[in-house]
Amino acid sequence: MAEASSSVAYPEESSDFAYESCKPTKQELTDAVQCFVNILLEQEIINDNANDVFTPRVKIIANKLFNYFCEMDDTFCFLDSDELHEVYEMPDDTDSSTVVVEVETCSTSSSPSSKGSAPYDLTMSPPEKRGKFQAATLEEKIRIVALAEKHPKWNLKSLQSKGGFHLKRKDQVAIWKKEILSGGTKYDKFRHIDKWTYTRFAEARQAYTPVSTRTLQESAIAAAMPYISDTFRFSASCSWLINFKRKHNIRQRQVTRYISRRKITTLQEIEESAKRFQHQTKNIITAGTIPSHFIINTDQKGCEYRPSIKRSLSHKGEKATQIAIDSISRMTHSYTAQYSITLAGTLIPKVFICLQEPKGSFGPQIQNTVESLMNRYENVFVTCTKSGKLTTPRYKTFLENVLKPYVEKNEFCLMVDSWSGQTDNSLYNDLFYDDEDNATCILKIVPPQCT
Repeated sequence: MAEASSSVAYPEESSDFAYESCKPTKQELTDAVQCFVNILLEQEIINDNANDVFTPRVKIIANKLFNYFCEMDDTFCFLDSDELHEVYEMPDDTDSSTVVVEVETCSTSSSPSSKGSAPYDLTMSPPEKRGKFQAATLEEKIRIVALAEKHPKWNLKSLQSKGGFHLKRKDQVAIWKKEILSGGTKYDKFRHIDKWTYTRFAEARQAYTPVSTRTLQESAIAAAMPYISDTFRFSASCSWLINFKRKHNIRQRQVTRYISRRKITTLQEIEESAKRFQHQTKNIITAGTIPSHFIINTDQKGCEYRPSIKRSLSHKGEKATQIAIDSISRMTHSYTAQYSITLAGTLIPKVFICLQEPKGSFGPQIQNTVESLMNRYENVFVTCTKSGKLTTPRYKTFLENVLKPYVEKNEFCLMVDSWSGQTDNSLYNDLFYDDEDNATCILKIVPPQCT
């Protein structure tokens, strides 16, 4: 390890260096690491010589230092001279901030894009609070150039007071006009690429579409295609992606829920459908043509034979934490109960229960036992499926054996949720009708995501 110099003057972080673009060479990194070691030696933070054998703790510290170095290395770049002129061309009365620009080229000329001049917008707005080193955007340059062309006799101070606060010299108007015709500077092009890519990302997530790193790269390259030339190169590199994700606070996230595209609705749409349902149902209730004990709401409830236990206090370091229960099958099986309640506040006499059976039906002996128990306890009706959940045929069994004996041939209003197995009107018209074959069931479906 090289010895530290006795008195070495190191530049402070606030020196006139600008970071971004053109990553350092290996030799520059080697020199920088040695310079860093010299600083640590001067400050007596480390010793002159290292041990020949490294302990596990030392290896952990070294790994963390390496990770810090990798994160730091991804942010190193250097702006070209003409870009530095743009970055530092800011009023003196604004605050300081850092401009992050990713440049894939070291050329000092702008891309000869054939964009043409954009339409000028002379609408003035109060300037936002800006960082000390933030350059003017292409849109701001267009507005300022349009203002200067409309008022050619205005001096620099007049232009600055009327919204051209970015101008430092009057001759910048001509420079900016050339840049507008060529599609902007490299800084403008990278700003457009960043904005376009993030807009596509935001649209995808609003539509609940999965986004990968490759998706970001494809969007960025598509945005850069109009600017690609011999003097402007862009490849959506790993360092650009890291900076882009850090800037917009984008992280890899685990998917916690899947939703159907048919269920993608805005909160406003949900509220509107809920209000519409309430209004229509209220009209039925207040009309007074249907008694309150025939206005019925029914829904299913999934039940477990025994609630699962996920955690328990036990000894620290225990490799296997076991819990004793009466029956393992009670932890893996479930059943469904369907209750029905009326507007009058009473329950329909029978509760519909659907048990879970591997074959989807009871064996002869079990079937006889179930029928015997249903005859003894008249307030339940029991059936089964393979999953223990209701299907459309089992829901029809509920209508035939639980709901129809209650309503008979009277007109009634039935409110159900939006489960597709119970929303078919023909299912009710075939079962509920009066002596003149008129349908007696008024079906009201609660809108999705409102239950």
